[in-house]
This record gives sequence, structure tokens and C-alpha cells, in this order.
Amino acid sequence: MKSLTAFVSKSRSLQQYFGEHYGKDHPAARTGFWRQGDSATVMLQTEQEVLISLRVDWTSVRPHNKTHYVLQGTEGAYVSGRHPQEDDLIWFKNRSPKLEEDGSELWEPLRNYQPEFDHPRWKQWGKFAAETKHGGGDFLVLEEFISAIQEDRVPAVDVYDAVTWSSVFFLSMESVERGGQTISIPDFKSKGWR
Repeated sequence: MKSLTAFVSKSRSLQQYFGEHYGKDHPAARTGFWRQGDSATVMLQTEQEVLISLRVDWTSVRPHNKTHYVLQGTEGAYVSGRHPQEDDLIWFKNRSPKLEEDGSELWEPLRNYQPEFDHPRWKQWGKFAAETKHGGGDFLVLEEFISAIQEDRVPAVDVYDAVTWSSVFFLSMESVERGGQTISIPDFKSKGWR
């Protein structure tokens, strides 16, 4: 990752919640008590000019979705379902169906392609992992870490990757404090950081 820019909305949801539940005189119901906004958006740029958009929103009044992902490439795209009753969708250029009337591209359920494209780790652990937090993501991260220790190998995500991803929060706050200014992400693997 090369740089990021972050923006935060006003803080309204928590103030409103405390006002409704504890009265307008409660300190947390007063304007200015909450410093963080309801929603934050961070745009990350990688060295290879890939754009990553992150949105964090823990306080807005709406159903929470911990596993909403979108992936867009040149040959396909993926959109996760917004709730458990909605399908994850996928589109593949020159492979997904089209409407007969006008040839419009169509999304289709991801499950149509899962036997072909599921990752070997998901094939091994998916049934169990799906019953854990964040759609199985937490389980798979821990499973990889433990496997690396047991197999005496370098983990897929090393300490430098972890520090880089962890720095996104702090660098985002710096960008917000500077009015959305672009902030460079340090290269923690370089000699100056060891």
C-alpha cells in the first residue's frame, strides 16, 4: 500500500441514542461529546495503482453487515449479499449469462461457481469456519497462524503485513485531522523500520 485518504461523517447516532434512552441532559446526549463520526471512508492506493475502498460504520441505525465485500476486476466482479437471505453475486466476462432481449450482462449466484473456485482451505474448513465470526474470516486467519507455527514456516501474513494493515487506522485519523489530506503509508519492511 502506498497512500490513503480518509473522511468521516458527523457524529449523530450515539448522541441520539443516549438522548432517547437516558435523556437529553445525559453528557453523552450533548453536542460535542462524541469525537468520532458515525461513518468513515478510507481510499487506499497501492504501488500497482489498485484502489481499495474501506467503509467503517459501527453506530448508524441500520442492520449491521460484518461481511459486505465488493471486488471489481477487468474480467469479473463480486458483490456479497447484504444479509443472510441474499445471495452473494458474481459476474464473469464472456461467461456469465446475458438477457436475450438486449444482451445486457447479468449477475448470477456465486454458489454456481463455488465447486470450481473455492479455495482449498475453504474446502477443508469452510463448513466449520462458516459457523464462526465474520463469515469464517476470523477462523481462517487463526488457522493459518497456528498452521504456520505447527509447520515451522513463515505465515501468509507476516508481522510487517500486520503492522501495515494496523497502521491504516492511525494514518486515517491523521488524514481526517488534516482535512482529508493524502497520507503516505510507511514501508515497514525497509531497513529504517527494523
